[in-house]
Order: sequence, then C-alpha cells, then structure tokens
Amino acid sequence: MKIGLSLSADSIGVLGLNMGKIAVDVEGIDIADLIAAVSAQGLTLRIA
Repeated sequence: MKIGLSLSADSIGVLGLNMGKIAVDVEGIDIADLIAAVSAQGLTLRIA
C-alpha cells in the first residue's frame, strides 16, 4: 500500500510494528490537518 500525504511538520518518526501496522510520531503539525489528509485517502487514523 502506498500513502501520499503533503503536510509540513517539525519532525516525523516512523516505527514498523507487527501485523503490517506502523507507529508515526509527528511534532509541529495541526492534528485536524493530519486527520483530514488521512481521511481524504480513505484510511483511518488512531491517535494514542
């Protein structure tokens, strides 16, 4: 699966997890913009 997002952030960290899941640590971004960009791709976003 390929995901293309165009957002500006201060820093981004990505960690591969089990079962094809990833964890993404994003600093310096408006969370509403991130949710809108992910939703526009037809995907879901879990925030922890």
